[in-house]
Amino acid sequence: MDRRAVPALIGGCCLLLAGCASSRRDAIQLEYQLPPELQSQVEQRVSFANVKADPASYKGRIILLGGEVLEAKRLADRTKLEILHLPLNEFNEPVMNRTASQGRYLAFQKEFLDPATVPPGTRVTVVGEVTGLTEGDLDEMKYSYVTLEIRHLQIWPQTSAPYARGSPYTPFYSYAYLYRYWDPYWSFYWEPYWSYPYGFGGSFLRPRLRGSHPLSAMGHSHTHASGSKGGKGK
Repeated sequence: MDRRAVPALIGGCCLLLAGCASSRRDAIQLEYQLPPELQSQVEQRVSFANVKADPASYKGRIILLGGEVLEAKRLADRTKLEILHLPLNEFNEPVMNRTASQGRYLAFQKEFLDPATVPPGTRVTVVGEVTGLTEGDLDEMKYSYVTLEIRHLQIWPQTSAPYARGSPYTPFYSYAYLYRYWDPYWSFYWEPYWSYPYGFGGSFLRPRLRGSHPLSAMGHSHTHASGSKGGKGK
């Protein structure tokens, strides 16, 4: 090969890769979204610290929180998740660093949610309605928990975000089911979903592997969206 052609070839490859990365980002922006009925309701600028400081002022408002499930417990009429608060990254995925937590909160799911699907250590992103504050036991002390009614729940992989390690996949599980989901960059889109055999209601997310089509495996799509409490954190 003519050595003079090498720089041009390298430059062309770089431009091609940059174009692919841009196209991939644009595709992701179109692919993962919140359900339309929640798009205008979520108040993204309301932080966990805001609500914790004055829960009464935020009662009834829809907010977005991340965290790690500490405990999931099935109650008589709902499931309670005790969650350790964790900040969200640019993909609305909870960070891995527990020391960044600002406390614990309880999220309640009215529709059936099997606690086995959200074992301790599961990272979640919750879209929920603030219902107030409740006092509970935390070891040998009393603790005031912010409480939410789940409107939309996303479960994340047990590993760090694939983007951080250059994976060609989106930051979601490799579940090839039809479901509701939102864009990590927070643009909105809607797709139908198949109900999970247990009959979950609402909008519960199980992401799929990029490149696979949801019709390729019409299995169960975990969908939840109302109330749930649970977890353990600070």
